[in-house]
Amino acid sequence: MAISETLVQLVDIRDDIRQALIDKGIDMTNIPLSQYPEKIASISTGDFPGYELKIGELCSLPAGGAVARRSLAIPANCIPVALTSTGNWRFYSGKGETSDIGISITDNNNKTYLYVNKNSGPQWSTIGDGFCLCPLAMYGGNLETAATITTIHVNTWCNGGIYDASTGKIAVTMWLEKKV
Repeated sequence: MAISETLVQLVDIRDDIRQALIDKGIDMTNIPLSQYPEKIASISTGDFPGYELKIGELCSLPAGGAVARRSLAIPANCIPVALTSTGNWRFYSGKGETSDIGISITDNNNKTYLYVNKNSGPQWSTIGDGFCLCPLAMYGGNLETAATITTIHVNTWCNGGIYDASTGKIAVTMWLEKKV
């Protein structure tokens, strides 16, 4: 093969690589061939383009008592995937005179992750010693809308009567962090 034919073939290969990158959503406007490896490296190999999945403890609320509302701030550029609870979650209506008592976990977009309500009757109601919720699933896996989660609220309520409640620790233990 002559040098001129090899050069034509290399230009065709370059154009094919460029088009493949464009098809992956990579902006290739005025990008020289020398920067193609950098563009290829930026392609997400996971299911969450533009985000990196992290495991650990991003943020948390300690166990608490009968407080009407406690809020957990979600750091910017993070999407909570797993919300893990430890400890006892329970509430007590007293002597049966309470008409409505409960615990819920919601977010700033009014999505409800957990809702437990008890109507009258004197007894403890227990959610359990530890559970896990998936905020991202409440948004159908849509990263754009899930990225609007800025706060998670733990709510307790009682409409009259003797009242006691305890909430376990709650923490974001898996999250997506936006790549910068």
